[in-house]
Amino acid sequence: DFTLGILNKASIQAEPMSVLRMFLSVSRQDLAAHFVIDNQHAWLAASDYTLQTIAKSLERYHPLAATVIYRILMENILDNNRSKEYSQAARYFDALDRLSAASDGTIDRPTNIDLHATYCAILRSRHGRKASFWSLTK
Repeated sequence: DFTLGILNKASIQAEPMSVLRMFLSVSRQDLAAHFVIDNQHAWLAASDYTLQTIAKSLERYHPLAATVIYRILMENILDNNRSKEYSQAARYFDALDRLSAASDGTIDRPTNIDLHATYCAILRSRHGRKASFWSLTK
C-alpha cells in the first residue's frame, strides 16, 4: 500500500514529531493516528502542550491515538510526582474515561495497549496513594 510505504519511510528518515506534524498539516489524521500508536515511546519527551493539542485533534475520529497521548501526558505527571499539575492529570484521566468506549472498541487495536478497565487497575496499583490526584477525578 502506497500510504503505508510513505508512513514507514517517514518514520525511518525523520524526527517523529516532525513526521506527526507533517501528517496533520496535510490533513492525514489517519496516518497521524497510526504513527502515534506505532511509535508510543517517541512521545515521552515531547512538549505537553503540543501533545495535548494533537490528542484533542485526534479525539473524534481516532480515539485510540488520543488515548495513547493522554495516557503518556497523565503518566508523565504522576510518575514524576508533579503534584501541582494533578488537576491537569485529572483532566487527562477524565478524557480517557470519556474516550474509553470508542477507544476500547477500535477494531484493529494493538494488543500492547490495555483496555481502559485494565489500564485503570494498573494505574491505581501504581499511583493509588496519590489521594490528591484521585480526589480530582470524576
